[in-house]
Order: sequence, then C-alpha cells, then structure tokens
Amino acid sequence: GAAGARNSGKGGAAGARNETGEGRVTVPAQPTMTFEGSPNCPLPKTASTVLQWNKDKAKHEVVRITAVEETLKLLEQIEGDIAVVSIVGPYRTGKSFLLNQLLPHAGQWNPFKVGDTVQPETEEVSMVVIPPCASKLPGGETLIFLDSPGLFAPNRAPIFDAQLLAVLNLLSSVVLYNNVGVIDRSAVEKLAYAITTASTMSYFEQESKENAISRPHLLWTIQNFNLLLNSGQGQGPATGAEWIQQLLSQIDHSNNGTSTFHHDFNAFFRSLGASFLPFPTALVDDLKRLTKLPVENHTPAYKKAVDDLSSRISHLSSAKTIGDMKLTGTRLAELVRKWAEGINVPINDFKANSAQELLEHILRREVARASLRYVQLMQEVRPPMLEKDLLAKHEEALALTTKGHSKSSKAHGNFVTVLRQGVSYIIDGMLQDNRHFVASGIRLLEEKVNASIASIFTLAVNASDTLAAVSEGEAQVLRALEEGARPSNLSLAEADPTAMREVKLRIEGGIDSWKARAFKAHALRLSKQELARCGELADLTTLAGIAAQPHAPAGSSPPEKPGGSSPAEKLEGSQPAAGPGAG
Repeated sequence: GAAGARNSGKGGAAGARNETGEGRVTVPAQPTMTFEGSPNCPLPKTASTVLQWNKDKAKHEVVRITAVEETLKLLEQIEGDIAVVSIVGPYRTGKSFLLNQLLPHAGQWNPFKVGDTVQPETEEVSMVVIPPCASKLPGGETLIFLDSPGLFAPNRAPIFDAQLLAVLNLLSSVVLYNNVGVIDRSAVEKLAYAITTASTMSYFEQESKENAISRPHLLWTIQNFNLLLNSGQGQGPATGAEWIQQLLSQIDHSNNGTSTFHHDFNAFFRSLGASFLPFPTALVDDLKRLTKLPVENHTPAYKKAVDDLSSRISHLSSAKTIGDMKLTGTRLAELVRKWAEGINVPINDFKANSAQELLEHILRREVARASLRYVQLMQEVRPPMLEKDLLAKHEEALALTTKGHSKSSKAHGNFVTVLRQGVSYIIDGMLQDNRHFVASGIRLLEEKVNASIASIFTLAVNASDTLAAVSEGEAQVLRALEEGARPSNLSLAEADPTAMREVKLRIEGGIDSWKARAFKAHALRLSKQELARCGELADLTTLAGIAAQPHAPAGSSPPEKPGGSSPAEKLEGSQPAAGPGAG
C-alpha cells in the first residue's frame, strides 16, 4: 500500500521490490483504497503489524517481542525521508480511536482497530503509512503512524510496558502519551523508566556524539478534559507545556530531590507539550458506541481540538535522523529488528520493577560485549609492572572500550559503573598476581644478596688487606642489592618501597655482622702471627748467647764461674777422696 508510495505521489506497493545480496525479492502487494479528490494517492485499507509479543515456553519462558518481516519489507520500500508518530498510554483510553481521527479522510476509513468493551483491543504495534501526497508535511516526508497496545493491561506482564515504551520512544519523531482526565504520578514514573532505557539503547547504538539518534517530541494528549488549566498559586492560566514542566517539578519536589524527572524528560525529549481534547459527544449514550458514531456527530469543540492536534503533529514531525543522516525505510527496518531482539528478557529475570530489570538486562548484555573487548586489550599488558602503571593500563582499556560514546549522557555513567563492576575481578586478579610477583622478586633478591654476603666476606677475611677487602665487599653487596631491585621492566623499590626498605635494613644488619666476624678473624690471625714472630725472636736470642761463649783448650778445666765455687761445690771439694782401705 502506501508503504511503497514515492515522493512523486505514484501508486502503491504492488510489485515493489527490495534489493538484497541474493537478488530482487518481490514484496506482496497490500490492499489499498483511494478517496474522492485524491485518486492518485492510495492509502492502505488496514494497518500492518510491525511488532508482536509471544510467550515462548520453549525458550525458558521468554516474553519475546518479534518483528514481522513482511511488514519490515514493506517498510524497506519507502524512499525519501520518514517521520514517525507513535501513540502510547494506558489501555482503554481511546488511543486507536484518536489515531483514526488524525488520519487523512477521517471518518471514511478506520485502519486501527477499536472496541467498546473493557477488554484491550490492540495486542501489537501496528503501522499505517501515509505517503507524502497525503501527509502534506512541510518537508515532504512519508508519515508513519504507530498504534500500540495499552499500558497496565491485566493480561500482560509488566515487562511488556517497559519494552513497548523503550522501542517506540527511540523510533518516533513525535510521541503522543494518551491519558484520560489528568496525568498521574504512575504515568510519569513509568515513562521515566522507559526514557532511561531508551537513552541507554540509543547510547549503545551511536558510535559517537555526532552519530546520535534524533530526540523525539512529547505531546501529552489528555482526552475527556473539562477542567480549568492554571499554573497554581493564583498566577492565572497556563499553557500545556508550562503545566507539564510544573507537574514534573512538583513530583521531584515531593520525592525530596531523590528523583530527576524534570531534568530527564527535558534531556530526552526535544520539547514537552500537552493537547487537551473534550468529550467527542455531549450524549452519554453515544459514548458507549463511540466507535460507530459518525464523525458528523462529534462536537465542534472536539473537531477543533483534533484539528489543532493534527496541526501540531505536522509542525513537529520532521525526518528521523542518526547523526547528519536522515533515516531511510531500510535503516528504520534494521533498527526495528535490532532493538526488538535486544530487549527480549527471560521471565526468570523479572523482579518487582520490570522496567528497571529491562534496563539492567540491556546493560548486562552490553557490559558482556564490552568486557570481551576489555579482556582483549588487557591481554596485551605484560606484568610485572608498577601498580600505578597497571591501573593506568586498566583505565586506558576502559576508555578504549567506551570510545566514541557521549560521556555527558546519564547512560554513559550507568554503563561505565556496571562495566567497572563487571571487570573488577579481572583487574583485581592482575593486581594480586603483580603483587605476588613483586613479593617473590624481593624475597629472591634478599636470598641472593645474603648468599653473596657470605661469599664476599669469606674472601675478605683471607685477603692480604682485610680492611680494604671488607670495605670493597660492603660496597659490592649494596651495589648488588640496588641493581637487583631494578630489573629491566620493574623497579622493586618503587613497586613496594616499604618491603624494600625492610630488606635493605636486614641486608645492612647482615653486612655489619659479617664485618664484625671478618674483623675478629683478622685480629685473631694478626695475634697468631705476632705470637709466632715473638717465639721466633726468643729462639734467636738463645742461639746468639751460646754462640758468644769462649771455647777452652782440650784437657783443661772448665773456667770457674764468676764469684768462685758455690758453697756446696767447696764443701764437696774439702772431703777426702775415697780410696782403698778408707772407712
């Protein structure tokens, strides 16, 4: 249908083809219809399903969002610029009914399904493509309307709402958030989680700040609105935009500053606004069969409100872009496929806050990918090294892993925080191994130096000049300690200065001990040498005295000692000699 329309206003998608690597693939024609006054501008009779949700029990209870390939192939046929308008909001609030009123030739066709019961009517994201000949946008864009299942429905898991809001906020040029009566806190909180998730998905999609996905406008559509709109505190009437800004600030204030909704909404959306629609009819009975009520029976006030809303949408609907490049049908189809697959989450992972769980799931997935890149970078690091250098390599690897992403975004801070936690065990292990190597190196160095002390001082004791040898030995040991503490790629003294100071003190203590032993041995050796020399001198003196005495002639009596004979000798000489007959 209109998905195949060209900017020139030519016919529908019958026979439209898609270029692929395998050749030209024919896309089935979609039933179209024309209206009086625009026979050359066919429109699709019905909406096409783009995304649908299935509970896949075969794959561990997964609420799986699936992109419908037939519709994406139709989407790929769109040439020229594209603007996307999506509507979200609580179920049974008239979203599909309102979209039908915003389409060209309203009242003559109703491609979006509507119902009059309490049961949700829309169970998938459906698409109607309005070609430029009918959209009449200022930039000549093809306009795509996306209808969505209602939020907070009792028949769907909460994760469904988070998935839906995240994807549509990313795809859209304009997001219509539909409410009845007023905007409540729960709607703001639900949408806040969605834009955080969408920001995160957008952050991982872009390779640089210049490659960012264009932000959507937010229009809060308040249906059945019959209240006075004022700014509070007696300051008179307010515009829709002022009311939204005031509402977000009030919620932040009531949360005692623990929330940042006002900042987050203004950071994600290009603009915030509100449109107010009164009841379509003044008759209560007509409200019960509103889907079958002719447009002619709508009140003039409602018709004017719809026309005003349509004009605002036309004014805000510009081409969706990624960086400086406008989004084509092919690129849009690629993003739908990628994001649809990226937000599938196992039910077992769900907790109380499914929106938060979806965000954490996306972060975990991206952190797992980034961690592989981090590991590859850190494999090039070769410990041992100074701990500060290892930590610098760690920070460098983290920076390269997140290179190109906008560092000013909230998503960047969340991603880096989770990534640091994810790789903490890697860097902690490397630091521990590095410390173990340093400790082992210091211990081996101390053992080696201690062994050299014993060898050096043993030689010094036996040296001819022990004092000089001891002094040289001490210097040699200290040089060995200093050189050993500086291997080719690591300074042990810098790696662990405290441990090295303790080692040096122990080494110096060992040197002092060996010096004392050397000096003691040296002194003992000198003592022995002196004793030996003294003994030799005594022997020489004795020999010299003997050599100086005169020699008597043969047969003569020995000379008398000075002073004569001793009394004993004299007494012995006075006795008669013994002879024969004596006695």
